[in-house]
Amino acid sequence: MRTSPATPSANAPELASTVLAPPHYESVSTDAREAVKRSQGRDDYSSKPVSVLRTAMRCEWRLLRTDVGWWSVIALLLACVSYSLHNGRLRLAERTAGVAEAQRDETDRIASLTKLLDRIERGETKTPDAPYRDPRNAIYVGRGSGATVAFLPDTPLAVIAVGVSDLYPHSFKVTAGSQDSFLFVDEIANPT
Repeated sequence: MRTSPATPSANAPELASTVLAPPHYESVSTDAREAVKRSQGRDDYSSKPVSVLRTAMRCEWRLLRTDVGWWSVIALLLACVSYSLHNGRLRLAERTAGVAEAQRDETDRIASLTKLLDRIERGETKTPDAPYRDPRNAIYVGRGSGATVAFLPDTPLAVIAVGVSDLYPHSFKVTAGSQDSFLFVDEIANPT
């Protein structure tokens, strides 16, 4: 029997504690307690509960497993990545072949200039009439036939970094020419 607040009784504190007390743990059945433990991933109530983030991730994963759109996007992404890696390998092989060809060309040019210079110094061949063909003329040799090749070596991630490297030349000829000739020697044509 409840007493009203206006009429206090001798056992009012005891009554208030029984009325306002939360339900006891013993009132829940053992099966319900075990079900709660299993759903929370705990062996007993003394261990830490599973985080909300982990529970949300588990629920989202269950939803994503059955979604066809998700798997088709993943398949498309994997196809794009594999295509880009294949394309990167091809571009890297082209670049390596281009640099090797430029180095062979440099070696051949220097070797032919050296042979011509040796023949001129031994007197087997007369001096060329044109100054740009004379291997003893440093300015003409430095501007063209004696040019050296400069290039950047490949890095480990060059396969995935195609970017601008397909627009610019792979190697440059370093000459004694002016800056203008260096800038516009390998310019690509305007497509329009």
